[in-house]
Amino acid sequence: MKTTIRTHLLATVAGLALAAPLTAQTNSTITTNDGTGGVSGYVQQNDIGVFGGTQWHVKNAATNTTRKAYIRFDISNITDPVTAADFDLVVSLLDSNFSSADQVINVYGITNEALDNWDPGTTTWSNAPANNTSSKFAADLAQADLLGTITVVVAGQNANSVGDVVTLNNQALIDFLNADTNGLVTIILGRTVNPEDGRN
Repeated sequence: MKTTIRTHLLATVAGLALAAPLTAQTNSTITTNDGTGGVSGYVQQNDIGVFGGTQWHVKNAATNTTRKAYIRFDISNITDPVTAADFDLVVSLLDSNFSSADQVINVYGITNEALDNWDPGTTTWSNAPANNTSSKFAADLAQADLLGTITVVVAGQNANSVGDVVTLNNQALIDFLNADTNGLVTIILGRTVNPEDGRN
């Protein structure tokens, strides 16, 4: 079965698509609306508040307005081993006013399952699970794995547009999903340093 996870970030929306062995009957697409454990939000570096919702402005700023996104999916209905997986982000906003550099998003999966039950209503930069609070884009690698990167192309012939889907699909994502034992997976999104302008 193939399962797809869909998510939004400043520039995007998120979802998870998964595939199980050939004996599985259908592919599956999972969003944060599925099951009872799916939630999402983002945290801002200066802890001015907590932010829920399904759309996130993930940014790496020179000031203390850097933001990371947190997305939790309920995958408890996936009972077969995952053989293929797509983590999809739907571009919902592009702003090239500050920089024309591509936007590279690090995608982390929390491996410490004791941290999966976070509450978006009370989660801040300071207490967010597996957050490396000293980094503008990284997670705590003692409690999370880097699964890969997603790039949103801002300018040029191959530039992304609002509504485009950008995807992470690799073995690291598959292994992360298959290692889950509690039916919940949390993904962290952090935007790496912009080589042209760190203000974004």
